[in-house]
Amino acid sequence: MATLNELARGRKAQRKQLLLASRTLDAAQESLEREIKRLVNRKQSVPELSDAQRLVNMAKQVEAALTSMVTVIGNVTDIWSAV
Repeated sequence: MATLNELARGRKAQRKQLLLASRTLDAAQESLEREIKRLVNRKQSVPELSDAQRLVNMAKQVEAALTSMVTVIGNVTDIWSAV
């Protein structure tokens, strides 16, 4: 059985991981939104294949960040239910 100090340290570490995962997800999402707005507002040229590839890569980053966040949330749930 873990001591209260160990549980507190574990919870604090999990909280930091959750905040970091949240910030990473927000940054990736905002980056994707800015890129989409940039492409939509471009009036002179039609979006090209490279633009689509960049959007797909950015969407993959958002997916990876979301997956990481879900994993951290699962870990947090485990730590908090350990009491």
